[in-house]
Amino acid sequence: MVIKAEYNKHLDPPPPKRLHLAVKVLQQKQKSENQEMAILKSFRHPHIVRYFHSFATRADFFEVIIVNSSLSWVTFTLQVYYIIMELCDSDLSKELKNERHEKMTPEATMELANQMSKATRYLELQRVIHRDIKPENILIRWRPDRSPQYKLADFGCVRASSCRC
Repeated sequence: MVIKAEYNKHLDPPPPKRLHLAVKVLQQKQKSENQEMAILKSFRHPHIVRYFHSFATRADFFEVIIVNSSLSWVTFTLQVYYIIMELCDSDLSKELKNERHEKMTPEATMELANQMSKATRYLELQRVIHRDIKPENILIRWRPDRSPQYKLADFGCVRASSCRC
């Protein structure tokens, strides 16, 4: 789940003035590591979504179980992670499905490939493999001239690479 938010506190690194932020909410079982937060903290690249801050809270939940008219419940604790990052305008999947847009031209396709190759080369130099590149994970930020800046997102499936490139 991603929530739109507006910057109003001091974050490190500080976002530009009047920046709208995305808050990604992840629920995971207690004591599980959140690899996505650790990885995003170290990245600085124009074609990778910008990370600003993260924090975690604990939440207790219970699940009611009814078996043969007998009521019981199970309680469990989840660690809820919040990742505050740059809010983009859309994602490639939505743009491709949008009927108002024409099909991508060869030039637009080449620009997408160029920007994503820069992002994946950066990841390669950081010795990280994304493993989930798909239209839903390619975000779009529209520049003032209406040209797209593509940004790779969702680093929940990444793996460290032993390759020294």
